[in-house]
Amino acid sequence: AIVVACVRCGLQYVNQRYQFDATVMAYTDAMEERYFAATYTARQQTYGAFVRRLPHWLGRDVQHLLEVGGGEGALREAAASAGITCGGVEQSKTLQQRLREKYQGRILIADAVETLPATHFDVITLLNVIEHVAAPHELLALLWTKLSPGGILFVPTPNAGGLPARWQRAQWSQISPLR
Repeated sequence: AIVVACVRCGLQYVNQRYQFDATVMAYTDAMEERYFAATYTARQQTYGAFVRRLPHWLGRDVQHLLEVGGGEGALREAAASAGITCGGVEQSKTLQQRLREKYQGRILIADAVETLPATHFDVITLLNVIEHVAAPHELLALLWTKLSPGGILFVPTPNAGGLPARWQRAQWSQISPLR
């Protein structure tokens, strides 16, 4: 597989597209643990600043935040520290169990978006998650039903045409083939 660009619109994507199999995890538990450990401090700082900005972007205090695919929960921890009630959706059964043990019911951990209440969350985040989803339109439509009126759905994704990719060039690590 290689990264190619559409000649009409410039969209960059991996060609040949991988066939999605929901029963296969793209990352092993060991890979995730190494990543989480190596980046925890930097993500805590970034997420703390993000959480402090949320009331400005939302135009009101944030009561409920949902993080979809948030791994070990660094954003949820930053939000909970700011007094925000948090929830998370995590595909990894190992992480689900670890998070339930860690949070002891203080933070809701679900295995599916469908199980969450409608029009409940002021902010929903998918931080570098949407590019891993087989049916992104369907997921976004479902998440839209979980937002409170005037809520924010925050969906950043790696952008091969963005400044970090251009600055880092070959060192930009956001797109790598599955091994």
